Amino acid sequence: MEGDAASPNLSRDGKWLSFVRDSDLFLYNLESESESVLDSTLGVQRDPDFSPDSKYVAFGVSGPGGGRIDVRSVDGTSKNTLNYPQAQLPKWAPDGKSLYFLVQGDGIYKVPVTTDPSFEVLGVPQKVVGLQSSVGSVWFDISPDGNTLAMSGTSTDADLRGDGKNYSTLMWWRNWAQSLKDE
Repeated sequence: MEGDAASPNLSRDGKWLSFVRDSDLFLYNLESESESVLDSTLGVQRDPDFSPDSKYVAFGVSGPGGGRIDVRSVDGTSKNTLNYPQAQLPKWAPDGKSLYFLVQGDGIYKVPVTTDPSFEVLGVPQKVVGLQSSVGSVWFDISPDGNTLAMSGTSTDADLRGDGKNYSTLMWWRNWAQSLKDE
């Protein structure tokens, strides 16, 4: 591999590495040690995440008009776009039956999907965690068992103490999926 690479992500089966270089999304086959471009559409590809079955990579694309989530098969035969405005930072549910994503300043959403026999969106996105508009940049991840949500975020007024420093918050929510079901 040559050049600068960012946002590495390993497939669950250990066969693939995805990464971003020069605003394009690449796949590296760890068995054959070969590299290929998975996506080079207009915009900046970022934050790739493999599906639990290792057949698909979901990733954010930022560009003119905002952000979106694209999903590509590792064999290059399937290209899909999740049509939700300003979507970014995709994360697969551990069971592969949902795809989570973030809309900055609004919340974390969940949309039902399937990857068998091919990728398909099965419903409409639903907000599962709301954010106050005063929250600035947010990142999140879901534990492999699906029971814990971790989030970090900054305030839009990052200089909270008047000292010119940027402050952020890190939190985690255990049994969060069950608490959503209980509501």
